[in-house]
Amino acid sequence: MAEYVLIDGYNLLFNWPELNKLKDETSLEHAREVLKERLINYRALTGREVIIVYDAHQQKESRREFFEAGITVVFTESGETADHFIEKKVQELLPGNRVYVVTQDELQQKLIFGYGALRISLRELLNDLKIEEKKAKELLNKVLPQRLEDRIDQQVKTKLEKLRKGKM
Repeated sequence: MAEYVLIDGYNLLFNWPELNKLKDETSLEHAREVLKERLINYRALTGREVIIVYDAHQQKESRREFFEAGITVVFTESGETADHFIEKKVQELLPGNRVYVVTQDELQQKLIFGYGALRISLRELLNDLKIEEKKAKELLNKVLPQRLEDRIDQQVKTKLEKLRKGKM
């Protein structure tokens, strides 16, 4: 049974204080990129399939969907909201998979519960991200020594020491 996390991209971005501030200080595109990078890490750390959906219903373009570094990013087609896309995707993925939806929208939450999906609140997602990133950092610290000196092969160290002392 695969696990999927469907995310209403703008809903998450506008309700995540750090990213909402970033959007205001730089650009919406930059905030989306930072969100994407964090979700790529989330996918790698949890093993859950991540699909992030952005509203493009007021645009004149057709739907764009691309797969990047393990996550799927969707811009809905003209006339389609992220909520509508997510509802259809939840129905497509259930039954047979565990499906989570990240949204602060109460109506959306009620609908996805009705289909059998689960909700992850923004607070839960941010907490999960912190926990998983902390675990990854601790693991890396155990695997990779902090000092360059600790990462160099002993023969290389010996040669470098001879060079330093002028004995080569």
